Amino acid sequence: MTDAPLPASWQGGGGRGFAPHGRPAHPDAERLGTAIVRLLDRLAGSIAATTRPHARELAAGIAALSIFPLMMLLAPVVYAERQFAEVFIALDAGWRFVNGQMPHADYFSPAGFLYSALHGWAMQLFGVSAKAVVYANLIPLPIVVAAGLIATGAGRLALWPRLWTLAAVVVTVVSPRLADGAIQDAVHMASYERHGLVLAAIIMIVTLVPPVQRSAVRGTVEATMVALLLVALFHTEATCFLWAAFGLSLAILTGSANRGVALAGAAAAAVALGTTGALSDYTGLYISDVLHAKAALASNEVSFGSEPRTGTAMAEFGIGVLAVCAGAIWLLRGARDDRERAAAAGTVIRVLGITLSALALGALSVQSHAFGLIVPLILLLSATLVRARNRATTAAARPAVGFAALLLLGTSPDLLPDAAAVPYHLAAPLTSKTATATTAQASPLRDLALAEVYLADREDYRTPLSLVASGEASALAYNALAMSFRGGDIPVLLADGHALLARHARGAKVLSLSFAPWLSLSTPPPVGASPWLRFGLRQGSPLDTSRLLRDADAVMVPQVREEDDERLLYERIAERLQTDFILIAQTPLWALWARPAAHASGQEGR
Repeated sequence: MTDAPLPASWQGGGGRGFAPHGRPAHPDAERLGTAIVRLLDRLAGSIAATTRPHARELAAGIAALSIFPLMMLLAPVVYAERQFAEVFIALDAGWRFVNGQMPHADYFSPAGFLYSALHGWAMQLFGVSAKAVVYANLIPLPIVVAAGLIATGAGRLALWPRLWTLAAVVVTVVSPRLADGAIQDAVHMASYERHGLVLAAIIMIVTLVPPVQRSAVRGTVEATMVALLLVALFHTEATCFLWAAFGLSLAILTGSANRGVALAGAAAAAVALGTTGALSDYTGLYISDVLHAKAALASNEVSFGSEPRTGTAMAEFGIGVLAVCAGAIWLLRGARDDRERAAAAGTVIRVLGITLSALALGALSVQSHAFGLIVPLILLLSATLVRARNRATTAAARPAVGFAALLLLGTSPDLLPDAAAVPYHLAAPLTSKTATATTAQASPLRDLALAEVYLADREDYRTPLSLVASGEASALAYNALAMSFRGGDIPVLLADGHALLARHARGAKVLSLSFAPWLSLSTPPPVGASPWLRFGLRQGSPLDTSRLLRDADAVMVPQVREEDDERLLYERIAERLQTDFILIAQTPLWALWARPAAHASGQEGR
């Protein structure tokens, strides 16, 4: 491979065309064919010109991408259309961080430390509010974009594939869309999964895609970046960490051009993680929580037919995987000699290895995000450009246009909805009927707007929660209908719960066995209680009840349910709850249990 730019002659192309059987082509057809070939050659030259810096165009592209985080900042409220519980989980994690609690040590969480820390840092910097879920994604964005610039630099990618990759990084991190949902499915959930996919992809691009420009300084910078991102990824999302580790092993074992960077980065990360793991038991607790979550998830009986978008998502993902496989076969079959065949075989092994490992680990699934397809597609594009530079012919460069198109088509089904969800998040609260989820009066969440109409298939919503709260309808009848909460129900539920706490357990550390762990934000959350209470409870093993209840002064049990998880959770802790707590008050919506000592002290304080 040479460092020389593509010849200027690649900007042209053509020659006299001929029809089948040697007959001269029609002049119009000849002119059209010549024009198409010239266009392809110009596109190929633009995509393959890896040594040109394109600094001005790159700066303009990054400036244009900044519109997405700016729009999120300008949104007056945090808008949630689906799965309201997930928003409260993220906010509770940040509130615990503010109160000095650590995941795994003080409460159960399948996500790494950075999930809680990002939301906690957002609250410390910008105040306790629902917009912490937005700031939590924007805080690391400059670092992630800088890492993306380094990974796609050194001539690895030309301007247009590079800008598309950076756009994918930005919208994947910023977007409020449910990962496998429609544009309007705004939920602000699982940022740890989105960050994990992006960090893993950056690590694999920088170690698997061959650079054109090499230097000791660049190698040191890239190895350091790989080490830091690996450590961050470990404390972000375990599945994506394993995916990145598999990509690194491919870079080392298959002899990629950046094998030294992969080795140095992996070794430095292993030393850092090993040292911290030896000095404390935090890593062991983290792994234990992740394994518990995986076991609970694996034991659930998931009905894929119940998900409205599963078929579409599977089709989109399947098309992308087929495109990757077809490109890999084409690259291998198009080899002219042993050198090209060996290079193509190495690329095919990496491409298929990354794709299959992602499928096996679940890093790319209908419940996550197909962002990872960008890695094998970039590898195929890079291998095509290397072959074109070695052959130095126009025909060799033309397939780069096809692979650039595959890069767009293979990632667009996820990235375009992600991008469209950002302006939707800005406009939806202005045009949709919403309810504000206000928690305890001392710490309101007035900037959390919940959609009034829950996107469920049920049409028999005959008993609004307000009727249960007023006593006009029974909780039993509500539960019998097996209805999901609407956004408008949640303020009713929270207001009733806070009124009950204000009368009977003011200032207590409260565990709520509901979707809303932020039930009593005015007090520190109890140690042991988990913001992931409902995780895997249908079929999975229950959490340790002594750990769950060890620091709670009071427990709020909902009389109505969003799903059966609350009932199952209550059944599994009922024996300990009735042994260590007493029922002190209830309403049509809540039952309040308190430790006898805490209840006695509260009575004396009145």
